[in-house]
Amino acid sequence: MPRDFQFRWKRYSLSILRDIVIFTTIIVLGLIFYGDYILYKIPGNLTLTLYSYTFFGMIVVSIIIYLFRQTTFEEENYSRAFTLLKIGLGTLWLIDGILQLQPEMPYVFLPYVIIPIMTSTSGSLYNIILFGVNIWSLHPVIFNATAAVTQLFIGIGLLIKLNKKGNVLILIVSSAWSLILWIFGEGFGGIFQAGSSFLSGLPGSALVYLIISIYLLLVIAGYEIKWIIPVFMAALFSISFILQAIPASQFWSGYSLSRIPYNLIFLYQPRFLSDSFLYFTNTFITYDFYWNLFFSVYFAVCAMAWLYRPFFAALLTIPITLFSWWVGQDFGIVSGYGTDPNSGLPLLIICVFILIYTLPSRNYFPLHVLKEQLSSKIQ
Repeated sequence: MPRDFQFRWKRYSLSILRDIVIFTTIIVLGLIFYGDYILYKIPGNLTLTLYSYTFFGMIVVSIIIYLFRQTTFEEENYSRAFTLLKIGLGTLWLIDGILQLQPEMPYVFLPYVIIPIMTSTSGSLYNIILFGVNIWSLHPVIFNATAAVTQLFIGIGLLIKLNKKGNVLILIVSSAWSLILWIFGEGFGGIFQAGSSFLSGLPGSALVYLIISIYLLLVIAGYEIKWIIPVFMAALFSISFILQAIPASQFWSGYSLSRIPYNLIFLYQPRFLSDSFLYFTNTFITYDFYWNLFFSVYFAVCAMAWLYRPFFAALLTIPITLFSWWVGQDFGIVSGYGTDPNSGLPLLIICVFILIYTLPSRNYFPLHVLKEQLSSKIQ
């Protein structure tokens, strides 16, 4: 087969895949907004105010992006995997910004998203989240519009070509905003909450955004620290194993494990999803010990694999991430209250990135790379 034909076919197939993803995303987001207008009776003046603030905010965003546009040809020596990761993060932020503009979000965000997190948090963590709640309550429409505009700004900035200063600015904003969302919007991703699990969204999508943003920022700055993402994934699965296995989480017996899919049954969504959550609720109740043993062992194996064989660890992570994104997270946005696809989708993007990045050399050892870097600095 001629090389030119292979190149054109590859480019054509990628174009089709891109169009399918865009079309699917538009349909899903359109159905979510349609469901919002049916379920919620939001006063028209509040919706108009929200979108008015957003409109003027996007004017500012457009000016900033225009000033940092790429005016001269700059050869970028970034790999295909880096570009995919950057586009993936930009798409996630763009979806988050659109979801933040759901008309009921200024007043649903606190009672249905933040307050449930606070009820399972105590001490200083409770006070930290309460600080954010009190600020949001001062003017929820303005702050909701600000959150949406910030996320749209990051998403658009990552998806289009900017100069180096523009990319650095976008990724700094992405890192800072991810940290703010992880603390005040996700309550530290549930890491310090009783009954948290990888199945239900641990460690929170914002923390994954933060790690990806830092990695991309370092690469653009000329410091490609290869072990950051594998070590992060290893730490994630180590914490997931501990939380899944310790008796205090009560996943070995009782109803703690079954509550994860059970909490999703009565949300507004297609019937087949509700039926699947009901099925797993029943099977988790009946075989709770064996299911928890399976999850605990799986998380432990993933943690070890990410330290020594990231390529195979990514292959191993994809099935359990897809399962948790479905059974424990309802794909993040299907229920109508979600402001992001939850941790499932960004973790899948990381896995795809690792598969492409490490494909030429499957024997990539992040721990060995880390030791070599440390020894070279000491010498």
